[in-house]
Amino acid sequence: ADSTQLYVLDSGRLTCVAQLPPATSGGRAARAKYPTDEIERAVAAGRPAIIEPIVTPLAPGPRQPGWLVLPLVGGGVTHGALVLQRRELFSGEDLTVMTVYTALVGERLTSAGRAVHVESQQRELEQHLLSQRRLLEINERLLSNVDPASVLDLIADSLKSLVAYDNLTIYRVDAAAGVLRPVLARDRFAALILTTTVQIGRGITGWVLGHGAAECVNDAHLDPRANLIPGTPMEDESLVVVPLRLKGDVVGTLNVGRMGEAGHFSGQEFELVKLFAGQASIALANVEAHRALWTRAETDALTGLRNRGAFEQDLERVLADAAQAPVLLLMLDLDRFKLYNDRHGHPAGDSVLRAVGAAIAAICGAGYRYGGDEFAVIVPNGTSVQASEIIERLAAGIAAILPGGETPLTASVGAAWSPEAASTKDAFIAAADEELYRAKAKASGLPNADLGV
Repeated sequence: ADSTQLYVLDSGRLTCVAQLPPATSGGRAARAKYPTDEIERAVAAGRPAIIEPIVTPLAPGPRQPGWLVLPLVGGGVTHGALVLQRRELFSGEDLTVMTVYTALVGERLTSAGRAVHVESQQRELEQHLLSQRRLLEINERLLSNVDPASVLDLIADSLKSLVAYDNLTIYRVDAAAGVLRPVLARDRFAALILTTTVQIGRGITGWVLGHGAAECVNDAHLDPRANLIPGTPMEDESLVVVPLRLKGDVVGTLNVGRMGEAGHFSGQEFELVKLFAGQASIALANVEAHRALWTRAETDALTGLRNRGAFEQDLERVLADAAQAPVLLLMLDLDRFKLYNDRHGHPAGDSVLRAVGAAIAAICGAGYRYGGDEFAVIVPNGTSVQASEIIERLAAGIAAILPGGETPLTASVGAAWSPEAASTKDAFIAAADEELYRAKAKASGLPNADLGV
């Protein structure tokens, strides 16, 4: 042959990928025009063909070349074609020899293609197994951590080891307010995002929340559902939004984004984010369960106030923080409560204790049931004026608990200050208890209690 061209068939399109001699050489064969239409028809038919030149009688100039088109077919798949060109006509023998040759080439190409496909599948499988191992390792770390803030940070850091992203936001549902509240943001606009709530039902996030289905939206800025956070620019961004579930209910979303036109998420990455979000949901549920358990362990079942163990922990923590000094400690004990309990019965007495707990919580914001009919209140950065106001309000609140006709309920109170009275927990409690017993000995009730100031 005077010249040879190699064509590759890709997505129905025939493309010349090689030519000998090169088209840039000055040879006559290299300059000859290939019959593209005839070549394409032969390849489409999948059969070898000899293309003879059109002969014009007595036409001046050199003889026009002939062509031999040989489709490269293997395993029922057409890979392309080998096209030969020369000035002499191709014979039937040429066609037979080259057909056998190209059949072998076609089979080799099929085998090579299968090998490449198998290799690609193997790489994908290895990557999938690696991702699964990472997920298991991440799951162990997530479940071993029960601190809410730490778990959120661990979610953000762990996901990045699986799927590269430019920004991440975790939203929690606030059903009462009808909004999604951001609880974590990894973004150059994080400060703005964390102060902006999203109306439930708006944007791609709202769609995911409403439908309970994950969405991978490449070129999300072009999506009609896109909802721009005020103060952030409109940019090319691809987005994956996955619902977070707690006991089957959607309680939030995990939003992962990539910037730029080349930032599209693949199907495999989408699946990984969904799997990861499932693990994150379990971790968040684990945190909620531990928090509920600790709350029950630190809460008095009758009054709803924090219990004695929580009181001692909180008091020790407040005393260790110099910025919260001076600290006011109030110890309260109901007057003649045993007589009331004996006269009206324990159920009535329990109702009174619950009402006292509610009054303390309403007036002080928080309080503790120290034991029996004894209660405690911790006031960081307290003042004498504040102490007087709290005690007067507690006196009024406790006195209003019993119905009219009953003798008003009263309580004695002991007040101590730290660091003036004591700087350690046990000594501070002892100082407040001493003031309480003095007040009970006087049997004067709250209004006349010694404030220890």
